[in-house]
Formats: sequence, C-alpha cells, structure tokens
Amino acid sequence: MTAMTLPNYLTVAPNTAEVSVAETFCDVGFSLKSLRRPTQPLASWMAEDDLPVRARSVLSSQDSLSDAKGLVRVALNTKSANHTKAGWILARAASGLLSIVVREARDTSVAQVIADFELAITQADCFCAAQAVLLLQTDVQSMPMASQQAMQNAFANPCIRLDELYPAPGDGVQAWYGILSAP
Repeated sequence: MTAMTLPNYLTVAPNTAEVSVAETFCDVGFSLKSLRRPTQPLASWMAEDDLPVRARSVLSSQDSLSDAKGLVRVALNTKSANHTKAGWILARAASGLLSIVVREARDTSVAQVIADFELAITQADCFCAAQAVLLLQTDVQSMPMASQQAMQNAFANPCIRLDELYPAPGDGVQAWYGILSAP
C-alpha cells in the first residue's frame, strides 16, 4: 500500500494573491477555495476560539451562562471530514464550567434530542460542570417544523421560540435547552 503525499492530490494555485489558497477536499484530490465550499452550520462551533456570536447572545440571557468561552470541543456524528452534525463543548461561564451539546436542527428526532440532552448532563457530571445546555442550530432564519416538534415533545413545552433558553426539569445539574437561528 502506497501512502498518499501532497503531490498525489490535485490542487490549484490562486491566480491572485488576494484569493486564499485552495485546500484539498478529503482524500479524493478535489479542491475548493473557501468561498466556494458549502457552508457547514456547526463549523464556527468546532473551529473558532470563541463560541458563535448568536450563541453567546442567547447564553447571556441567563446571568450564570454569560461570558461563556469554549475550552474543549469534540465532534459527534461526523458525516465526513468536513461535516459535523453535532458537537460537545466544555465551556467556562460566569458560574463555572458548562457542558454544551449543539446539533444541526435538520432532521432531528425526539429520541436524538433526548440522547443529546442526556449526553450534556452526563458530561456535566463527568467534568463537575454546574450547568448543561442543549442547543439545536438551524441553518436558516426560520425554525424547521421537525426540529421544533422534536424539542417540544422531548421537553413537553408547546411554546419554543428561536433564540431563547428554557430551563429543563431535573435534579442535580441545572440544565437549559433551546433552538438557535442561523448565525
């Protein structure tokens, strides 16, 4: 078996210095410039040093969650090297550590919402975090009906609006849930 090296990949150099250099696309040799790559809803959660602006704004609606900064990020349910459907973030907030699970809102089921919420709680317990948050993030400005229904059924809350946090019932770790609009 021969190992692939950079000369084995198809790459294209930009014709001006202002355009970013093309990057290889997985291991098939295709490359796309950053402006032509499809946007990934959770890319800013996994790649940025800070949490996305909209998420910080929504989290700041609760004093104990204000000033949240991501410390550790783990991609979950990865479709491919460039597409993550969900992620777990250990963050530092005003009240201490915070466990966050964020998932693409598209095609989310009640069972998946419950599993993600349990993961946020479990990781909060594991890392002695005071709070846990489950967020579904849409890639549009409106709320997909399927994700809204899944969240409503999972938490028995018929009135879930975009960009608002709701307290989750339970003992132990203080938990929150919500749906974020597109960043």
